[in-house]
Amino acid sequence: MVTQGDTFEDAVYWAEDAIGTMLDGEKSYPKVQDPSNWKLNKNDRLVYITVDMSKWLKKNSKTVKKTITVPEYLNEMVKEQNINVSRVASEALKRELGI
Repeated sequence: MVTQGDTFEDAVYWAEDAIGTMLDGEKSYPKVQDPSNWKLNKNDRLVYITVDMSKWLKKNSKTVKKTITVPEYLNEMVKEQNINVSRVASEALKRELGI
C-alpha cells in the first residue's frame, strides 16, 4: 500500500483511510509487525497509524439495496406521510445493534 499527503497530518489521514479501505470486509486482520529491526533511511519516519474500523465504516460505508416486506397498511401510511423507509430501517438496525 502506498499513500501520501501534502503535509504530515494529511499523510496520516490518508494512511488511515488506505488501511481502512484495505481492511473493509475482511474477516481477520494481518498480524502486527515489529518494526524494531527495520532499516530506515535518513529522512524516513516510523509512524503508528491506528484505525477504529467501527468509526471508519460509519464514515465510509457505501449503501446497498435491500428489499424488505412490510404490511400493506404500513406501506400506504408511509406513502401518505412521505416517510423514507430506508432511513427508518437503517436507524432501527443501528439501534438494534447498539451503534
